[in-house]
Amino acid sequence: MKKISNALLLILVCIVIVAVSSCKNAEDTNNNTQKTGEKINTSEEQSLEKEPSKETAANVITENKYLEVEYPTPNAEIPNPVTVKGKSNFFEANTRIRIKDEKGVTLADSFTTAEGWMDKLYPFSKEISYKQTTAKSGFVEVFESSPKDGSEINKLAIPVIFSAKAPVK
Repeated sequence: MKKISNALLLILVCIVIVAVSSCKNAEDTNNNTQKTGEKINTSEEQSLEKEPSKETAANVITENKYLEVEYPTPNAEIPNPVTVKGKSNFFEANTRIRIKDEKGVTLADSFTTAEGWMDKLYPFSKEISYKQTTAKSGFVEVFESSPKDGSEINKLAIPVIFSAKAPVK
């Protein structure tokens, strides 16, 4: 009887050890898992952001994991004001838009809110007036401001040609 009790005790100890070990592994896995709706910015994800899933004229990237710019298209002649359209999945749906000339001078800096966020790409659209310029070309930049440090992430820069027509007042 004593041998059976010792054997049962040994089995019980083994079961407890396995259970504790399994719980610890599950906890470690949960700590390494991204929380729902939280974007992580690992070097692996950063490299994914740079990998285009769609290229257009002159290999200009117009889409990444979190953003699609539908208008302006690459090398489009844009009016003033211009309506920037696309889809995004940024934190709290905040989509930043900046227009720069070919020398990097900022002509407009604005933001809009997409129709949703977290689970898919949602539409956005924003009419933006920009400063008159003598430059013939420039870029429309669309990006997200990082909630962590304010840096520009998930950025796309679309080359554009400024319309020679006078801006609308």
